[in-house]
Amino acid sequence: MFGLRRTATNVKVMSRFASTAAKASYDPVFQSYHLGRSVDLKQVEGLFDLTKSNGKGSVSFSTSAPGAGFDVYGFGSVVFYNTSNDFHQDTLAKINSLELSPADAVNAIEGYNFECSAQVGNPLNDPSLTDGDKEKLQNNIVVSVEKNRPAGFALAQVVALDYVDVALDRIIENISNLDEAGLNTAVKHLAGIMGSIEGRTIPKFDDASNEIAYKEMRQKGGLDDLYKELDFKLAVLTKQYNITL
Repeated sequence: MFGLRRTATNVKVMSRFASTAAKASYDPVFQSYHLGRSVDLKQVEGLFDLTKSNGKGSVSFSTSAPGAGFDVYGFGSVVFYNTSNDFHQDTLAKINSLELSPADAVNAIEGYNFECSAQVGNPLNDPSLTDGDKEKLQNNIVVSVEKNRPAGFALAQVVALDYVDVALDRIIENISNLDEAGLNTAVKHLAGIMGSIEGRTIPKFDDASNEIAYKEMRQKGGLDDLYKELDFKLAVLTKQYNITL
């Protein structure tokens, strides 16, 4: 039903995913970004005068619009549901105004601007649909934020690993300019982000449909393949440069 589009700092659409329409008139069902940093969720809670709830390692906000809201994860991902790009950018700017942790300040990618992102486009943007078709689809798309969150969590994990992948590539490209201490710090920082994502196993859900939604998005995002790729890069770095994680 939905096509997943993923981008990274090289602004390439990953070829193993279907791309969405170039110009959308309906807001994407899901849009996830990585901030390029971790966030203090207690501080995030104070930024928005919206209905909120707390989860494990996340805080969720709901807007007044049906099925609209966003989730913020401590490992740096933000997932939006049925909201506009302008809303995304304003929200990301507010969160990014918070002070960086010392580790993030040292290891931040220079010039990073939310490029690690993934979008699940709105099927209502299909130009072949009639008004009647759109009316039938609408009720299936704009559901409660709670119903969307399991898939959103998988998408948050995907873009967080995308960020780690981009950051590792940046380290490898500039490794000749790093001293031993700087290399150790940078690699350990990224390994720590990978650990905080907790995406190596399937989380437990109270509802079977939530587990299905999570697994489907996890598969679309290639989460397991991302872990394999990153584990290989980390293994090479740690062995070649005697880094102990």
